[in-house]
Amino acid sequence: MPFGLIGTAIVGLIARTALGDALVRMRKCPTCGSRSLSRRRKVISRATTAQAGHGMMHTHCSSCGWDRSEPYRIAQRSSSNSSSGGFGGGSSSGGGATGRW
Repeated sequence: MPFGLIGTAIVGLIARTALGDALVRMRKCPTCGSRSLSRRRKVISRATTAQAGHGMMHTHCSSCGWDRSEPYRIAQRSSSNSSSGGFGGGSSSGGGATGRW
């Protein structure tokens, strides 16, 4: 079951990053105050099981041309001895409508 928790955490982190990058459009530019920011990330070195990776996060305002680049860290990959590639099993108790009301 630990893989299910790890898998859920990884999916949560990916969703959080994607949502944060999408919501940057709602923030005001620190220079002109418009809401026209965009963000993109570039991986410089990928994370491995031996070391963490890193990349650059670039934020740009399309109204005034303001730019900011800052480094970010990519967490080191965990080494897993598990050969199962899924999120684990589960069970369903059935149920649902019976047709009788």
